Order: sequence, then structure tokens, then C-alpha cells
Amino acid sequence: MRSVAMRWTWMVVLALSAGCDGIDLERLVRQHAPLTRITEEPAGPHCEHGGSAVLTGLDLDDDGVLADDEVKSTTYDCDDAPPSALTRTREEPAGTHCLNGGRAVETGLDVDGNGTLEDAEVTVTEYLCATAIPRVLMRAQAVPPGERCALGGQVSRAGYDANDNRELEDAEVSSEVYGCTEPDTVVTRASQAPSRLSPCFPEGSLVEAGVDLDRDGVLDDDERRASVIACTEIPQLRVRQRPEPIGAACAAGGIRVEVGADDDGDGTFEDQEVGASTAVCHPARTFDGTFEVKSAADVAALQGIGRVRGSLRINSSVVNEVVLPGLQSVEGQLVITDNGSLTRMELTGLRFVAQDLLIINNSALETLKLGNQMGSGSRLWVAGDLNVESNASLPTLFGLRSIVPGGNITLSDNDAMVTSGSFDELHELKGSILVGDNDALMSLPFASLWRVGGSFTITSNKVLPTLTCASLMTIGDRLDISRNAALTDLSGMPALESVTGGLTVVENDGLLSTAGMETLSSVGLLHVARNPLLETVAAFPMLRFASHLSISENAKLTSLGTFKFRSLDTLFVGHNPLLTHLKGLEQLESLRVLGVEFSSGLTTLADLGHLRSLEQLTLVDNLNLTRLDLTGLQRVDMFFTIVDNPKLPTCLATALATLAYKGGGGAPQIAGNDSTATCD
Repeated sequence: MRSVAMRWTWMVVLALSAGCDGIDLERLVRQHAPLTRITEEPAGPHCEHGGSAVLTGLDLDDDGVLADDEVKSTTYDCDDAPPSALTRTREEPAGTHCLNGGRAVETGLDVDGNGTLEDAEVTVTEYLCATAIPRVLMRAQAVPPGERCALGGQVSRAGYDANDNRELEDAEVSSEVYGCTEPDTVVTRASQAPSRLSPCFPEGSLVEAGVDLDRDGVLDDDERRASVIACTEIPQLRVRQRPEPIGAACAAGGIRVEVGADDDGDGTFEDQEVGASTAVCHPARTFDGTFEVKSAADVAALQGIGRVRGSLRINSSVVNEVVLPGLQSVEGQLVITDNGSLTRMELTGLRFVAQDLLIINNSALETLKLGNQMGSGSRLWVAGDLNVESNASLPTLFGLRSIVPGGNITLSDNDAMVTSGSFDELHELKGSILVGDNDALMSLPFASLWRVGGSFTITSNKVLPTLTCASLMTIGDRLDISRNAALTDLSGMPALESVTGGLTVVENDGLLSTAGMETLSSVGLLHVARNPLLETVAAFPMLRFASHLSISENAKLTSLGTFKFRSLDTLFVGHNPLLTHLKGLEQLESLRVLGVEFSSGLTTLADLGHLRSLEQLTLVDNLNLTRLDLTGLQRVDMFFTIVDNPKLPTCLATALATLAYKGGGGAPQIAGNDSTATCD
């Protein structure tokens, strides 16, 4: 039976293998081939910077190609962020790439991703070459007396040597200046030298000299060109003139003015009796009108001019230097502004500017020399204002040492100015001074200044360590010292006696003390506020007179120091959280207005116990005030306000109002105090 069964089994297998026409067993058991397809993936949600898409699936139709409907999964191989392109610029010296020098602009990819284009990463270099500037030529020709110049003179023509033949041709002339000869009559005047300025004892004479431009025989202020002090009293003073040859003192020659006394009484002023001298230089030639310097040719054309009878404006993007040693006077404004290439400005013969001197926004200016550079003798008189502003490369004002402005002085936003130099001849200023926003300034140029007629503002000079005004005695308006972070005290003005308008000391972040003004005896207002490190308002031992005293918002203030006031117009103390007493004001007897507000450290006003009379009393929001102790107060005439002092018994405020208030301002304001406390 077993053999029959096996025989049937094999027959079934054969049948299955062959079927009716035969069965394909290989096709029955074979799987479809897996395929992969890679496509480019654009930048988008799958790959921020693009990359590749990897598609996989089975080749269901066995055609060897993975069709879209056969794709079962997709993965992404994303690219890294490409390196950024960087550019750097450097100076290119004269040579192979640029005959006259210029700039090289280098570009490449930041392969290492450090944000800096390194030498190995530079792939492209482009050269921006400077073009050759033709040389400047000048020619001069005599001008006979006539309509153009009454006494004759000279015409200077200047321009660029465009064809490089070293001759200035008519077609190349770009600037023409007529300089006319002026009559030269030197006149003098004498006055008693201010004792503070004179080196003489007991007194000396100030002799001023200049050219008599209007020929009236009198030396006017606008004709001054030189001055000298002689240690001789005016009745004994002798003055004589002699020629000054061409030389270092006067480029075109001039007149030497000699002063002294007839010491031997023989009626003759002799050489050995000359005590001092100064030179009045010939103004060479005069240009009539306003002159504008736009090019180097304009500078060349001015070389023969000693006097500009109008304004001189220097405003150019191409002029690198202006050196005019023969220029003596400008009878209008001298304006040096917006010169992007100007590095050197020298007018060492300049003695007079009739209006303002403005030196503003000259970003490359490094050398500035105006007026006498010898440190003594002739001054540079400026009848108007002096403004030196926004000169980013100017390191010092030492080259203005002889300047004497008649108006205001502004020195601001000169970020490279470390040492200001010293205005040696400036002793008294009628106008005001502003020194502000000079980030590197270490000193002020006013060592010889003893009086300021207007205000004096010293503000926002970040590293200024002291107030270098050793001779300053009086200020006619305000002294404002604010936002000077490096000041630790008020030293530098040891002779200051009077500030008529008031002294304001505000927002000096490093200020520890107000010491340094030990001679100050009189101020209009003394306002000390928002100095975060200040612990005491002290060191005013001579201060006897003031109208207003305001001490507020000094976070670390613990003491007021000692004042010897017997009367004030206004006393305000507020927002000084650590101030626990008002010691130093014990002598105060008379006030018009008293305000004590937001002084959480005060518990009593006993230090004002000698105060006898007020027009207005205001005590507001003093959180720990428990007593008034104003035992001497006999009258408050106009306004009486004691409000929101939560620990002060209301009955104390009411009792004081009943005793002293005269009712001139209506009913007393008493509220927000401690109504539950007793006054036994």
C-alpha cells in the first residue's frame, strides 16, 4: 500500500510542475529587485541649502527603472551651508599694480568659517589705483597803481601743470588773487597792565601795537597785531620804533616796537634802557573780498597775501594741507570746515580774525597751528567765537596757544584730543565756554584764564580726571560740571571765588567728594544731584553766600558737610535715601522756601532748629520722619504743606501750623500723616 501512495504523490508533484501546459516554478517563487534613484533636492523645507533626495523601492514591472509609483521611501542627504564671501581692503603702494599707489580689494570664501578673510582664502584681487595729480604751479606779476590796486601790488595766478611741462599756461590757471599794497603806519597805545597778569611790581604798562588801517592816528581794537608788557609806570614809559628785517619774526619784514623807561633821565631813550619789545609785521598784500579754498591751486595763489579784507573759507575734499605763514589778518570769518583730506593747517603769522574762527568736521586733521608758536609775544585776537568741533583725528590744541577769543569758546566731540594744550594768552573771556563730548580729553586749556563772563560748561568728557583751571577766580553765569565719569572730586579750580549764576554738579558717575573748591565764597545756586557714589557734600569752607541749595537723588549720600549760611532763598533736600541728618545747616535762620521730600533716612529736622521764618514749607513722603523739632520757627507766611509722612504724628503738624502759619496761601495742607499718634 505504501508504494501505491508514494506513486500518487509523485504524480501530484509532476502535475503541479507541468500543469495542463506545465507550471513555471521559478516565476512562482522569485521576488522583484530593489532599486534606488538619486535626484537633486532644491533648497527648501527638506534641505535648507539644497542637497540630494534618495528614493528606494521594488522594480515591480522588472524594467530596471524605479518609477515614481514604485517609490516606497525617500531620505535626504543635505548640503552644509556654503562658506560666506568676505572682502578686505588694504593700501597698495606705488609699484607694479598701481603706478601712483592706491587700494587693493581682496575677495574670497571664508572656508574655515572664522569670519576673517585670511591670505590663503583670497581668490580675487582688484586694484583701485590713484591717478597722478599734476603739480601745482604759481606765477606772480606786478600790478601797477590804478583802479585794481591804488598803490599797486601783485597778481598771483595758480593752477595744475596739466601737460607736465613745468610752466603755468593761461589755460591751466584755476585761481587768481590780486594782492594790493597797503600803507604801513604803525601806531601804539599804552594802558596799565592788569596786576594779575603783569610780572611787574608794583605795576607795569601794557603796550599794544598795530597797523593804522583807517589812518586816523589811533590804534583800534581791530588793528591790534602785537602786545608787550613793560615793567614801567605809564608816566615814565618810552616807546620807539625801528625797522624789523625779513626773518623769523616777520616773513615780509615789519616794525619793531621797543618799550622801556629813560632810566638815566637824560631825555634820550637808549638801547640799554629797552625793557621789552614786540614786532608788527608788514601785511604784505591785501585781497579784497571773501576767498574760498577749494584746491591746492587756491592755496598756492594765497601765498603772497597778508590780509584778506573779507572771510576766508577752506572747504575742500582734495586739499591735504594749507600752510600760509604770511597771512596775518582775516577781516571776516575764518571757516575751516568739512575738509575730508586736510591733515595739516598752519597759519603761524595770523594775528587777527575779525569775526568767528570755526574749525569743524575735519576728519583727518592732525596738525593745527594758528598764530604765534613761540609761547610769548604776539597774540592771535579773534573778535568772535572760537569753535573746534568734530575733528576726529586732532590730538591737541597746543597750536592755538596764542589765541584770545572775544566771544564764546566751544570745544566738543574731538575724540582723539588727549591733551588740550594751553591758551597761554587767554586771561579774561567775555563769553561762555563749552567743553563737551571729548572722549579722550585729559586736561583743559585754560590754565591762565582768571575770569569767564558767561557760563562754563564741562560735560560728558569720559576720562577727564580734574578741572585744570588753576587761575580761574570768577564766573559770571553758571558753572556746570556734569556727566564726567572719571572725576572723583572738584579739584583743579583752587582759586575760584565766585560763580554768580550757580554751581551745578550732576550725574558724575565716579564723583566721591565735592572737595577742591576751598576758596569758593559765593554762588547763586548750589545744585548737587544724581552722583551715584557721592557720600558727602563738603569742602566749601569759605562759602558764605548762596541763593539756592538743592541736594537730591544722590544714592549714597550720608552727610551734607558744613555750611555757614545764615540765610538762603531756597533749600531743597530730596531722594537721598541714606541721609539721616541735616548737620551743617545749624546756622540757618532765614529761608523763603524749605522743601524736604522722599528723604526716608530722616527722623527729625532738629538741625534746622534755628530757622525763624519761611514763606513756604513743604514736607512730603518722608517715610521715617517722626518729629519736626523746628523749635525756632515763628512764622510761615504763604504755603504750609505736610503730607504723606506716615510716622509723623498729625498733631505735631497741626500744632506747628497753629503756631506759625499766617494763612497767606489758604488753608494748611496736612494729610497722610500718623493720625493715631499722640503728642504728649
